[in-house]
Amino acid sequence: VGPLIRHLSFGYRRKELVALFDHVPPSMAQLLLRGMRTTQDIAERRAEFSAGVTSALGSIDDGVFGVSGGGDLANALLPSATAAAAAVSAAADGRMWEDDTVHGHLSWVFDPVTQERVFLTCNQRLSEMLGMHREELLARFGNYDVRLVNVEMDHLSMAINDLNFSETRLNEQFVRYSLAGLGGDSGKPGAAPVRRGALVCVNKIRHFDSLGRLVRVTFLLREVGPDEYDEAVMRWPDKCPLFMMGDLRSGRQLLEDFALDSRRTIRCLTSSRRGSPELRRTERALRTLCERLEGRARELMSIQTPPHGSFADVPGSYSSVLRNVKRPRELANSSLEDGAAYPSQGDDSGPDAGMASGASGGWSPPA
Repeated sequence: VGPLIRHLSFGYRRKELVALFDHVPPSMAQLLLRGMRTTQDIAERRAEFSAGVTSALGSIDDGVFGVSGGGDLANALLPSATAAAAAVSAAADGRMWEDDTVHGHLSWVFDPVTQERVFLTCNQRLSEMLGMHREELLARFGNYDVRLVNVEMDHLSMAINDLNFSETRLNEQFVRYSLAGLGGDSGKPGAAPVRRGALVCVNKIRHFDSLGRLVRVTFLLREVGPDEYDEAVMRWPDKCPLFMMGDLRSGRQLLEDFALDSRRTIRCLTSSRRGSPELRRTERALRTLCERLEGRARELMSIQTPPHGSFADVPGSYSSVLRNVKRPRELANSSLEDGAAYPSQGDDSGPDAGMASGASGGWSPPA
């Protein structure tokens, strides 16, 4: 399943990810796979629409990324020209974020066919947030050796919430991360950094090729205070995955409970004789989301594929993107559009609105 392959390809320790999902109750695990399969069905149906419109327009190259070519080197290193163009774009845009001292940046590139990761890049600010030098962080991502940056239940909530935004180009989330703290032996070579709970605003940008396949995901992270988190819950609850999964604690409570929540793994929650209220409410939210996604999939299946030479019945963003495929890329400092709340999904941002990336260099598989 594409979403699961991408999740395992991000660069986190696969042993930790597998252990996390292995301990999820069987009924919730089935719902997770159901949701992932449904989002894949939606993506494939979108690709059918996009292919029909692409045939009508004729050949459309990777100009949708605002990239001209990729060079023989990039094409030799990466499995497809589309992924090569996305990697070149990620590295080129990364120069804008090299010296940013506020926003952590991380960008992954995926092969559009296999959904395996083929390139990633980050900036120094993100490395500092995680208590490493940039070179070390890139190496750890490349070797799938990065520890989860969330409490396990937070990570599960974010993974579920992402299913609702699988078609959304830009969405903003307010979450709790485990970042590097001060004190202890964190300054000594080889010492593990002290971890602390932090509230973070994450702008997630998805990039699709001309057939609607996901080829790149960019994260921009900014640490926020508890008051800003509480305001987000009040004004945009759909942007707060923990709240959407039933966690009603304030920002201050989330920070105060970080150490305790870090010790309460999913394995501990499932082994409780009384069961876990956190898991029960998360499963209820997941079931509701699956039903809404399946309704969206049925809606797309009922629409006739557009005939060649026609834009009729092309859903949402793809008609907008393809009509404007030659439009210049929007400035990186333009405001990011909001993601849609449950149950609908919005995607009218145009090609690569707000596209930005980390450092000029990055990690890619050896030739």
